[in-house]
Amino acid sequence: MAASRLRRIFVTDALRSGLPPHIDAKICGNALLDTTMGYAAIYPEDVITHHRAFIAQRRAEWLSEEYRDLTPGEWEEFLAHFELRKVALGVCGRDFGTPCA
Repeated sequence: MAASRLRRIFVTDALRSGLPPHIDAKICGNALLDTTMGYAAIYPEDVITHHRAFIAQRRAEWLSEEYRDLTPGEWEEFLAHFELRKVALGVCGRDFGTPCA
C-alpha cells in the first residue's frame, strides 16, 4: 500500500477518534496543518455531526434568548435582505443588517 494511502487512513482515523489536528500533524512530521488536513477524509455526515455537537454545546453555554425562534417578520426581513442585495448589487459580501453603499 502506498505511503500516501497509509497517511490518509491514519490521519482520518486519528481525527475521527478525537486526536487534535495539530497533534496529528506533529506525529506525521508535517510543518503545516494544511498538509495534514489534505490527507484527512472528511465525510458530509462528520460535518453535520460535529456541527450539531458544537451548536448543542454553545446553546448550553449561552443565553437561551440567543436561540429563540424568529418571528415571521424577522424571517421576512432576513430573506428580503438577500433579495435586495441580489437586485441592487448582484453579488455583494456585505453583512446582514448593514446598508448598501
